[in-house]
Amino acid sequence: MKKRIAILAVSLCFLLSGCSFPALDPQNLMTPPRPTGERAQIHDLLTQEAGSNVTLRYPGAGNYRSAILLHNIFGDSSEEAMAFYKTPSDTNDGSKAISGTNLLFMTEKDGKWELAGKFQNTASQVDRVCFGDLDGDGIDEAIVGWGDSTAGLSNLTVYSGKSEKITEEKLNQTYNELVVQDFDGDGIDELMTISMNPHQPIVASLFRLKDGAMQMMDSIKLDSSVSAITNVITGEISAGQKGVILDGTMSNNMITEILYWDAKNQCLMAPLYETNTMKNSALRSVTVSSQDVDGDGLPEVPFVSLLPAYAGQSSDDVGNLISWQKYDSSKGVFTQAQLMVRNSRDGYSFSLPDSWSKNVTTERTYDRSLTFYELDRQKENSLGDALLTIRAFSQADWDNQNGTQGYTQFQKNGDLVLAVTCPQTQSSLRIPVSEALGRMKLLDNGG
Repeated sequence: MKKRIAILAVSLCFLLSGCSFPALDPQNLMTPPRPTGERAQIHDLLTQEAGSNVTLRYPGAGNYRSAILLHNIFGDSSEEAMAFYKTPSDTNDGSKAISGTNLLFMTEKDGKWELAGKFQNTASQVDRVCFGDLDGDGIDEAIVGWGDSTAGLSNLTVYSGKSEKITEEKLNQTYNELVVQDFDGDGIDELMTISMNPHQPIVASLFRLKDGAMQMMDSIKLDSSVSAITNVITGEISAGQKGVILDGTMSNNMITEILYWDAKNQCLMAPLYETNTMKNSALRSVTVSSQDVDGDGLPEVPFVSLLPAYAGQSSDDVGNLISWQKYDSSKGVFTQAQLMVRNSRDGYSFSLPDSWSKNVTTERTYDRSLTFYELDRQKENSLGDALLTIRAFSQADWDNQNGTQGYTQFQKNGDLVLAVTCPQTQSSLRIPVSEALGRMKLLDNGG
């Protein structure tokens, strides 16, 4: 039964290019399923060129995870097919071994599919496939990463459709992350690689396709302490400016890098990394990734500082203040978009009113309460009046009204009931319960 389900899933993946089934291991399925209609011709051509005993190879990363993809490579009215596969090959001792990975391009002419190009790479894996118009002719190139990007062993090949032929250009460049987009605003896509090597700085390089060859526009070194890239944001990183935001881990901390092309100075910029001091100003101990917190379409970077006079249980993340800041590439400055305190244990965040900036701190207690206090400046930042308490009740305690007096429910989070109360106080910082509820948000997986 499991085998039948796996074959059905791959059959669907064949029919719908770009789909992914991460829970399955389709690499072990030897032959592509028999489709019907137009796709049957693709299947027949594949088996004609590769034989019936093939192993489909599925990209392990990126947006396109199918072994057979459909995309317009020639710029005509129809799509071409790309098929990744392996075939058994004879070894010296007569046994069977799997050769390098093959790539077959197929195109449709007058209702019939025919071979457009056949290539082989020595890599045993397909890392990812990207598409972008690298030469500005209005037709996408196919960019294929071969190998294992997690180990920094992937290399790149660009495939172009010219005069109904597929040409191949190998780029002598390894990478861990790959981005294809229009970085310099000229209407033509560029290719950026981010490469990590042990005990060496991360290197970001930007390439363009010019006069039929890939040319490096610039490269820039980043922090060598980053052990892994955990989050990649592409597109507009500032108003009218495309770029990349990377979140990475280093030891027990996180950092963020911003990368974009400076059209005025004709170079790559990384404003968060100071090459003179070798420090990253977005270094933080809280595991929180860059994201668009205010919903305006532009991402913010989290800058984290310890709240003054924090008291109570281990500070974890509730003893920290997150300043979400937006980058303005035209001025080279960050502006604050939102202040936030997160409670990852109970799964919520609270956005602070502007008036609370530098005027409040928090205390977490063992009953899973988080209380915001006004700072008493006259007593060396001691706790003043309580302004707000957020508490996580068990469902049983909430149903039995055990300690719930004065609390208003915000939302359920699993088996917890999150609720708030705003004590009576004469403080000018006091907010109503309705405003407190509007400032709360459940955390998603991205934090």
